[in-house]
Amino acid sequence: MRQSSSRTTTRAGRSCSAARRRGSGACSAAGYRLTIREPEWFEHRLFKGPDTNINLHVFTAGTPEIARMLRFRDWLRAHDDDRDYYAAAKRGLAGREWLHVQHYAEAKTAVVQEIMARADAAAR
Repeated sequence: MRQSSSRTTTRAGRSCSAARRRGSGACSAAGYRLTIREPEWFEHRLFKGPDTNINLHVFTAGTPEIARMLRFRDWLRAHDDDRDYYAAAKRGLAGREWLHVQHYAEAKTAVVQEIMARADAAAR
């Protein structure tokens, strides 16, 4: 993912998260379509982008999952080898048909866990 794209997504995610707290539906108003709602997992919501094929993950502010996801993102930005490894895994999975997006997420879990183990070890 390009850095400028990530910045846009992050701003949109913050706007959507703040809007959710206010109840204004800014994500929907901006054209994002809610596809998954998981209130039991940090109040996670997944929106699909209006103009591009993106997955915008929105969490309640302050949940530990946000820090974990940001550590993963930052690790990939700083480590080309792991970024390329993750990109290759995602490309390999992207060509398949998935009944549910969760099946895709589960298929890449081992790669994510392997990379997160390195990122977590470095953070200690």
